[in-house]
Amino acid sequence: MLEQASLEGVSASQYVVGVDAEAGRGHWLLRTEWFYSAFTLPIATATSLRLGTNVGYVEGRYRLSPRWQFGARADRLRFAGVEGARGRTPWDADVDRLEGALAFRATTTSEIKVAWQHNWWDGGRVHACGFPAIQFLYWY
Repeated sequence: MLEQASLEGVSASQYVVGVDAEAGRGHWLLRTEWFYSAFTLPIATATSLRLGTNVGYVEGRYRLSPRWQFGARADRLRFAGVEGARGRTPWDADVDRLEGALAFRATTTSEIKVAWQHNWWDGGRVHACGFPAIQFLYWY
C-alpha cells in the first residue's frame, strides 16, 4: 500500500507490507503475522526523514475441552534507525512481549480469560515489566 500526501510542497509517503497465516488441526490453532512499514515525514528539511518498523507475532492455542482453552503469544517490535549528528540511533525503544492465558467459555456468547503478559524494551528506566489481566468477552 502506498499513500502520498503533500503539505505546502513537502511530500510524504508510506509503504506497508504484511503477511499473515493461520493453521489449525484438532485441538490446536496457530496464527502468525508480520508487517513492515516505512514512511517519510512531511518535514521541510535538507534531507527527508525516513522511519521504519518491523512487527510480528506468533500465537498458539490448545482447546482442552469445549469450555476450556489455553494459549501463548510472542510479539516483537523493532524500529529502524535514524541518521543524526551522533550516528544511527533507533527512533523508539524495541519491544519484546510474551503472554500466556487460560480461558473459560461460560456460555456460547461469553468467555472469561485470565492472562499474564511480560514486556521487555530497550529504552527508559524500566527495561522489563509483567502484569496480570482479566478479561470478560461477550458477543452477540
